[in-house]
Amino acid sequence: MNHVRSLPSGEIEFRFPRSRRTPSRARASFREQAAVWKVRDEVTEAAELCVGELVANAVVHGRAPAGREVWVRCVVWEGGPLRIEVLDGDGRLPLGAAELPGPEAEGGRGLWLVGALADRWDAETRERAAGKRVWCEFDAACAE
Repeated sequence: MNHVRSLPSGEIEFRFPRSRRTPSRARASFREQAAVWKVRDEVTEAAELCVGELVANAVVHGRAPAGREVWVRCVVWEGGPLRIEVLDGDGRLPLGAAELPGPEAEGGRGLWLVGALADRWDAETRERAAGKRVWCEFDAACAE
């Protein structure tokens, strides 16, 4: 569902190498920016977890050629939602997460967690570049 919005009140993009340390670096960068934007604490905590999961998926499952970066774009609208986008060079879309995997499963919890925490999420192929964009949104993100 597309929402008509005014211009963002804040927007930032981070670029990270595809490495095991990238999810924690992305979470820390997001947390710092959320404080600048005065994102509500409970939204910051949930969004930080989602950033980590989406970036981890891009690093682990995004079979892009060596040297490709993971991009994290964060946008907040005044009085509106916070949107987090993670872009990578792999065009395969995630299968989704309809239900929580069983206790014996070795994976599959990341997108389930994103779906449980965010108000919306989806994935789409990128229009002008190779790869995909996985995004999530949180309503009423900033304290008024």
